Amino acid sequence: MKLKNICLGIACIAVVSACNDKMDYHEYTSYDKDYVFSDFSRTAGFVNNIYSYLDSDLPSYQSLASACDEAEMAVTYSSVLDYTNGAWSALNPKSLWGYYSGIRAANYFLEESKDLDFYDLRYAQDYAAQMNRFNRYQYEVRLLRAYYYFLLVRAYGDVPFTVNVLTEKEANSLSRTPASEVFDFIISECEEVAPELPVSYSALIMMLRVVPTRRPVVVTQGTALALKARAALYRASKLFSGGEDRNLWREAAVANKSCY
Repeated sequence: MKLKNICLGIACIAVVSACNDKMDYHEYTSYDKDYVFSDFSRTAGFVNNIYSYLDSDLPSYQSLASACDEAEMAVTYSSVLDYTNGAWSALNPKSLWGYYSGIRAANYFLEESKDLDFYDLRYAQDYAAQMNRFNRYQYEVRLLRAYYYFLLVRAYGDVPFTVNVLTEKEANSLSRTPASEVFDFIISECEEVAPELPVSYSALIMMLRVVPTRRPVVVTQGTALALKARAALYRASKLFSGGEDRNLWREAAVANKSCY
């Protein structure tokens, strides 16, 4: 019996000593920045999340064309009918403030991804192609941020504006920035990022052997030029500048012509 207990004790010690950190498994549901920005796929996932805030319209049973006289909604349960049936109110405002979540995510990425080189992955076979794709993310994200600000300023005029990651207290104390300044920022961002974005991703894949995006929507140089043109038109219009500044109209015309 004594020998049996000794053997059992030795077995228990062996089992316990075999445990190490690799067996301390955790089912994480959230990740810190060091974990996210140490892997190409997780970094791509972060950028994809910023894309997820993009709006959509046609074709859809929530098409805003049906909120005016451009179209008629045949689906009786569509929420777009709230604009015409009296349901649009202070309690149902159809707010666009949710775009600030996308803007904050963009600001966070641009701040935290600076100078990343994924050194631990340098021996991966597709390292050069992955780095080529990663280096383009900053321009994609800047354009997405500019677009989200465009949606906000187009709807509300003067809006709170920042390109930094703010605390909750800082965000709540942020004052509104004049619409003209926000439009100037949008146009400037489009001008800076457009040359860094490809005209076509299919051509880029063939020429530089970059990793395919595997994303249904990816901004291009044409996206930047189109956003610049649209922002220039709104900036020059009576909605935001009185519509009497010929220089603004001239800039808008040039911007729109450059899209063709």
